[in-house]
Amino acid sequence: MLRLELAVDANPLVSALLDGQALKLLFSPLFLFFTTERTTWEVKRYIPVISERLGIAEIEIFNTFDSFPIMAYQSNLYSPALSRATNAIGHRDSKDIDILALAYHLRIPLWTHDLDLIEIEDIQTVTTQDLLTIIATNE
Repeated sequence: MLRLELAVDANPLVSALLDGQALKLLFSPLFLFFTTERTTWEVKRYIPVISERLGIAEIEIFNTFDSFPIMAYQSNLYSPALSRATNAIGHRDSKDIDILALAYHLRIPLWTHDLDLIEIEDIQTVTTQDLLTIIATNE
C-alpha cells in the first residue's frame, strides 16, 4: 500500500497529545510522517501545560509523544531548503522556517493549521479535516 508522506507542524502534534482527532491520524496506515527536531522541541515545551490540562503526569505525556510514529530530521539534512523557507515565511514567523524547509526539501505536503503556512502558495498544505476525509474515503 502506498502511504502519503507528510511533514507535520507542531499544532497537529499538540492536538494529538490533547487526544484530538490528530491522534487517530498519526497511527493510520495511510500516512507516513516527518518533522524536524526543532518541532519536537516546540511540542515538548507544551508538555507541562498539557499535563496540567489533562491531569496526567508529564512523563506519561512525554512517553505518549515519544510513541508517535514520526521521523524527526536534524536541520543539516534539509539545510539546502532553509534559505527558500526563510524567504517564504521568515518575515512572518521564524519558528516555521524549519518545518517549511523540511517540506520543501522532501517535496511533500505539510500538515498544519497555521495560517501563515497555509497562505504560502508554493507548498501544498493539508489540515486534520483533509486527512480525516482521506481516511473516510479509504475505509
